Amino acid sequence: MDEDKREEQNGQRLNRYLKELIEKQDQILLTEKDILELNDKFPLNHEEKGKILLLAQRHIHRAEQYKLQERWDSAIVETERALLFSPMDIDLRLNLSELYILRSRQYGYLEKDLYRADQKIKESLILEPKNIKAKKMEKEFQSLNRMLKGTDQNKKIIPLVIIIVLIMGAVLYPRIRDFYLWNRAEEAPLDISLMEDPVEWTEKELQVLKTDSLEEKITLDITRAVLSKNDEAYTVSLSGYAETKTQALQKLTLHLSMGDLLSPILEKDVILLDENSPELLPDETLPFSTHFHLTSYEAEKCTVNLQIGVIEKSLQNIDPTQWKDINPYWEIPRPNGLNLKFKARQSEFIEGYDRLYLRHDIKMENRSISGISELKLTAKWYDRQEQEIISREINMIPAGNPPIRQESIQTYRVLLDLPKSIIDTPSTHSISITKIKKDK
Repeated sequence: MDEDKREEQNGQRLNRYLKELIEKQDQILLTEKDILELNDKFPLNHEEKGKILLLAQRHIHRAEQYKLQERWDSAIVETERALLFSPMDIDLRLNLSELYILRSRQYGYLEKDLYRADQKIKESLILEPKNIKAKKMEKEFQSLNRMLKGTDQNKKIIPLVIIIVLIMGAVLYPRIRDFYLWNRAEEAPLDISLMEDPVEWTEKELQVLKTDSLEEKITLDITRAVLSKNDEAYTVSLSGYAETKTQALQKLTLHLSMGDLLSPILEKDVILLDENSPELLPDETLPFSTHFHLTSYEAEKCTVNLQIGVIEKSLQNIDPTQWKDINPYWEIPRPNGLNLKFKARQSEFIEGYDRLYLRHDIKMENRSISGISELKLTAKWYDRQEQEIISREINMIPAGNPPIRQESIQTYRVLLDLPKSIIDTPSTHSISITKIKKDK
């Protein structure tokens, strides 16, 4: 009984600490002294500090994923939430400043976002005046401001220049035309083909090269590697499947570069697995899709180089008894020849400030002789009294991802975010298939 009371008191202390931590940030820019005072007022143990770190990391991970997808609004929200739990993290403030600039640029350099970006850089320098990264960003931001101010002034001059050019063109056109015709008569016939515009294109196939170390550790099947053109913007799209050859993996990152290995025109890391992903087993298939933007296009450098960025074997003891079979309910007519088997398990339970975070994994085995190009589910979780607690719409094939292969196994992880007022945590599942389409 004493132990239960002590745990309750610890929970109340953590709640009070977080409440005061968040409230203070609305009033002042917290310093190291403020944090030390708060720690003295509410002395937290190692486990409680770990819970705060988990909360921050959860939002940081989400922000990173949104940033890769160029969803600036969502990335900003998640970074702001992470900063609430880790206000002394300079890198978080600078990341937030960068996100404000990126969103500002998307909408023609919004002044509000530029102001916010500037504030986060200044806050970083107040907290750590000698921070090299913050000083560098401050200089870059000042250069951006000067450029934008120059652009505004040029906007006033450009119309006047256009008018002058038009007037001069109208006056000089007859003389220019006579000079051209006189020279044209003495020249050899021109090759008309040289004067034609180059062939227009909207999409080009890219060559993909994989390093030997990559081939030794995982099987990587690239199904799509193209360079798309829209006006003067270029996008690299890459999708395919990854499979581990020997042992279960917990982390997997590919390092992608375009052009020469020594002087690439583009370098990016593609995260396929991380701590928030279900482990990849030797019998399973991991589909992926990613895209990046290029500022310029060089025909001779249209080669994608892939190599291992990060690879980490899973240290978890994978217990097959954790998985429970689920019979799906078909809300739509089942296409002929499709045979799907589902399993589910609860993989992790995290107790937060005022929330419960539960990670559930859904494993689907496609036992059909055909692939699936579209699959949407509704998953529901119930308490012991069979009362529904929460439901989720799940798209098993996100936009850009390749189809689910025939006779393949895939695992999808769902994070359930529940209030602590929930008396009974989810104990059973149900799955309804709401949309499905066979791959042609």
